[in-house]
Amino acid sequence: MTTHVPSETLEFHQFITEYLKSDAADMSPENLLKQWREQYERQKTIDDIQQGHRDYADGKAELVSEAFDDIRRQIA
Repeated sequence: MTTHVPSETLEFHQFITEYLKSDAADMSPENLLKQWREQYERQKTIDDIQQGHRDYADGKAELVSEAFDDIRRQIA
């Protein structure tokens, strides 16, 4: 039976593996998890913003101000 491992879990595993290879492997598990979460969330935010820019450039999305204007017109 094949088990699906979520990408977030794989990324955490890679983070831990790289950390353990480093000379600075003296952080507590709690602090290590906190650091990984901060880095992971930051990177996810950057990825989402970049995807939004690509979507807008490809005509798949509109500016928030334009979307709000459309909504205002629909409910007026």
